Amino acid sequence: MVENKSSLGSVFFLAVGIILGIVFLGVINDIILDRTTLITGSDTLNVTKAVIDSNNINTSYVYQLVGGTDLGGPGNFINFVLTNATVTLTPNTDYVLDASSGSLTLRNTTNILNVGVNASASYNYYEDGYISNSFVKVLLGLLIGIFALSLIAYIISKFVELFNLG
Repeated sequence: MVENKSSLGSVFFLAVGIILGIVFLGVINDIILDRTTLITGSDTLNVTKAVIDSNNINTSYVYQLVGGTDLGGPGNFINFVLTNATVTLTPNTDYVLDASSGSLTLRNTTNILNVGVNASASYNYYEDGYISNSFVKVLLGLLIGIFALSLIAYIISKFVELFNLG
């Protein structure tokens, strides 16, 4: 009778260990993915909102990029490209991007005046806490693998113990 209780307890703890291990593995994976993944964004800017007349742009009109609304740290936007149908606009000449806030203002240039109605913005951004060091990214990926292997080793050892296979 005592052996039955011991077996039942072992099965229970094995099941709890497996469930907790899988849950923690998922949580760790999600946290690591958030810290190592660039997010791709795009916006369409209605340039006519900043046009005063055919020769002037309101350079104080601020566009807020969609990706910038949930960001807080400096330099969150990278690989930023602003284009119209034919021309890629030049940063700091045709527009000014505040990468930390995701805000954009247009400059009073011929390229901007010739954009037409819409300009397309494409960019990558990352959330606060982004890990840019590739060595650390590899180590974090290995952490998930080591955790998974540890969980498998625990499960196998408990099965061996439970069924007296060793």
